[in-house]
Amino acid sequence: MASSSLDAILGRALRDQAFRQRVLSDPAGVGREYSLSKEDQTMLEHVNKGEADKFFDNVAAGAAARYCTSKSCYESG
Repeated sequence: MASSSLDAILGRALRDQAFRQRVLSDPAGVGREYSLSKEDQTMLEHVNKGEADKFFDNVAAGAAARYCTSKSCYESG
């Protein structure tokens, strides 16, 4: 299960394009800033950049999207 810190990173990445680019280009650095566990850090470092960009672009364009964190699920569109 993902930690609340990883949830915070993903939530912020959905709302903040500059932060999203930092997550995708320097996941180790972002993980250190948020004090991620080794397991969460590994998950963050293995995000498929192409798929992540496609997902975020679709959400930004108003496409319906549903995503869940360890705390709750969200739907847009």
